[in-house]
Amino acid sequence: MLAWMLLIGLHHTAHAANPVPIETSIPSPNVDPWGVALDSAGNIWVADPECDPTPICNQTHIGAIFEYSSSGFNSGSTPTTYVQPNPPGGNFSPVFLKVDSNNNVWFTEPKSNAIGELDRGTNPPTWNIWTVPTPNAGPWDLTFDNNGNVWFTEITANQIGEFIPSAPSAQQFNETPTPSASSKPYGIFGPDANGLIWFTENNSSVARIGSFTPPGMGKLKTSDISEYLTLTNSSNNTPHLITSDGTNVWWTEGWDGKIGKLVISQRQNGTSNGVSEILAPASPCSTCNTHLSGIGVDSNGTVWFDDSLSARILSYTPSTNTFSVSFVDGGQDTNAHPHDGLVVDGNNNVWFTEEFADKFGELIPNGSPNPTPSPSPTLSPSPSPSPSPSPSPSPSPSPSPSPSPSPSPSPSPNPGSVPVSKTWYFAEGKVGGGFTEYMTIENPDPVHACHVNIQYLLSSGSVAPIAVIVNPTTRFTETVNNDLKTPASGNAQIVSTIVAVDPADTGCQGVVAERPMYFVNFMGVSSGSDVVGATSTGTNFYFADMPTLLGYNTYITILNPSSSNAANITVNYYAGGKLVGTQAQSVPANSRGTIIPTRFTQRVEAVVTSDSPVVIERPSYFSGINAGNAGTVTGAASVIGAQNPASDWRFAEGYTGGQFQEYLMLANFGTSDTTAQVVLEYTNGHTQTISVRVAAQSQAVLDVNASNAHPGGICDVSPCQVTSEVSAEITGGSNIVTEREMFFHYTDGHGLNAVGGTDVTGMIASSASAYTFAEGYTNTGYNEWLTLQNPTGNAETISVLLVNGLGHSYSQEFLMAAHSRFTVNITSMVAQNLVNSGEGYQAYEVSMIVQSSSGAFVAERPMYWDTGMQGTQGGSDVIGYSGI
Repeated sequence: MLAWMLLIGLHHTAHAANPVPIETSIPSPNVDPWGVALDSAGNIWVADPECDPTPICNQTHIGAIFEYSSSGFNSGSTPTTYVQPNPPGGNFSPVFLKVDSNNNVWFTEPKSNAIGELDRGTNPPTWNIWTVPTPNAGPWDLTFDNNGNVWFTEITANQIGEFIPSAPSAQQFNETPTPSASSKPYGIFGPDANGLIWFTENNSSVARIGSFTPPGMGKLKTSDISEYLTLTNSSNNTPHLITSDGTNVWWTEGWDGKIGKLVISQRQNGTSNGVSEILAPASPCSTCNTHLSGIGVDSNGTVWFDDSLSARILSYTPSTNTFSVSFVDGGQDTNAHPHDGLVVDGNNNVWFTEEFADKFGELIPNGSPNPTPSPSPTLSPSPSPSPSPSPSPSPSPSPSPSPSPSPSPSPSPNPGSVPVSKTWYFAEGKVGGGFTEYMTIENPDPVHACHVNIQYLLSSGSVAPIAVIVNPTTRFTETVNNDLKTPASGNAQIVSTIVAVDPADTGCQGVVAERPMYFVNFMGVSSGSDVVGATSTGTNFYFADMPTLLGYNTYITILNPSSSNAANITVNYYAGGKLVGTQAQSVPANSRGTIIPTRFTQRVEAVVTSDSPVVIERPSYFSGINAGNAGTVTGAASVIGAQNPASDWRFAEGYTGGQFQEYLMLANFGTSDTTAQVVLEYTNGHTQTISVRVAAQSQAVLDVNASNAHPGGICDVSPCQVTSEVSAEITGGSNIVTEREMFFHYTDGHGLNAVGGTDVTGMIASSASAYTFAEGYTNTGYNEWLTLQNPTGNAETISVLLVNGLGHSYSQEFLMAAHSRFTVNITSMVAQNLVNSGEGYQAYEVSMIVQSSSGAFVAERPMYWDTGMQGTQGGSDVIGYSGI
């Protein structure tokens, strides 16, 4: 498990204006109030097992059932108390209860292994008890079907039970094993508008939602039960109680701090179709954990639930994607433990029990609760903090001497001026086999949330899309392993991905998406990579370098998004002015394909063509290669191919100091030789121009370290003063494609040491004045930088706006000299301005919007990381998305 997998996230939430509960003490010296139910007369019923069932109390207990009137409920309200006289075995420990259409109260007794009824049609009321046939079955939660039969979960017998009150004695019980063994069925609800009864499976190794239609006659069969996968794949996912708003099913997930949602119309047995998960705001209590259990839905569609370990009642409003939070016991007693006892009445008031404070309470919303932005709706599971990102160059924090940072009040950018796209394509991807993959998404719009669908394409076809919501001005992280139910330790599975704004979401103008990926011990390499996705498909993709020399393992990965057409792929390799190899492969519709390049004994360039629009990416893994000034290095990098050659390419990043080695790879895909002019731009505004001859259908490699040490070009001033931090612009014939490969032994002087390499295809020269980055991470073990290139003859003011996973933002402006390179230490910027005490990993997950007020520029984001002996280390680098 990587070091960052151990982090736990916290969220900011405002509390002051949220509703305050009314609470009353339950009048008994030994109570542990649990389940809550409503009757048709407006009374509320509370089960008191007089113990903390786990699920069976270990000692003899005489509990009670309490009846409260909702009319005039206040802190002095007292209940009517019902205690079963002479209970079997001396135990009376009701845990859950429900009220039938005759206002009789039914309850479960795990300790007595029984189902009970308090028949209020007699005076005095009559107690009835029926023992469940399977010994120690653990009857747990219960509900009624439309025929008045009682359905209940058997948490220790892993069965669904049915009790038929009208049946002859010998036929009163039916019991049906769940399809998944050892599932620990827990909460149960229904029937819904479709006649379905729903239940949760509490064992974290199962963590599923089940449903069935009660049979009109006969016994329910195991084959009649459907099960639906949740998303979070961890020991923290323990589905608890469940409810429905008519269109969706909602449930709590216990320790993982999430509520789950299943769109009923999208359900498909054995899959996670229609399933999403929403991460609740973390508690401000630094010593409290989170455990979500009770849940209910009001008439407005607001979902109410509790957090037992931080003594909170929360609501989630799907239409606005906001939360409200209220503390029970005034927030003073985090041991109050509101748990499985929570219901919402017809007036939208919320009733709840406090198990360890021995109290019963009511929350009156008074209309709409004060909204707090949802942290990250539909967070595909995993309490793992998404290590955001792939690093890359830009070692020493040497922010150019010219700049003078001036803090500004984090202005919200005009969404129309920020580069976004409604569709993103990623050809490469892998989960399992030591790989952990993420999708990071930025929504820069300060007003509109974005509904986004994530579609995974496997070698065998596609799977159902995952729907997520990205809040306004927020960075969002999705764990691909969890979506595909494939942990890093599982069997490897290759995947391509399409991230697209839901067509029905007309308010969202677009998002920005990146794919950071980390891996352990793949062909002896433990590192990672990152790419900004492609926003369009194409039929031609050019790679200035296709590394196949000894020490490299390189792949060509293909995303074919067509729903009907196979893509016929051809790869042509060129070196020394001629075609040196060809490969071909067909990739089925709506799937991912992979080609392993031919091994060559010389460097080659490549062009990949397709007869159908696709996206092509080239991941490379290298081990023990000799990289000049960097020495021997091991690492990984990935690039999406350029869809066209061009005559002008730019790179903001570049470094030749310390143990860094920088190469510029110039590939000529034309049939005539050309001379490229490479302009190196330094932090002091000096420039040096070097001429490089590039033969037709050949590569030329410029050693930037050697050019800096022994200037072989023409400087714009004399004496020429070069610096280790360098940007580059390459101009030449119209058939040039360029990449910049950098290798390094990076150290920050504070214990972070990383070895690896990065590879970036240049930015085609344009008038781009804004860039967006979805990925970024600055927590312990990560260094993030922003490198800027001003290729113009005028000074430029650059504004950098950071947005983190909590929706917080901070901006700062920097002045760049003409024809210069400039560096911003994002790690320091985040630590000083964006992270508050007590906040978790999401505060360190940062997206960026980088804008110029005056002209064209280029922005790159190098990152370096070292997660420790058992994790990964390395670097990654990307040029931001400009929309051009």
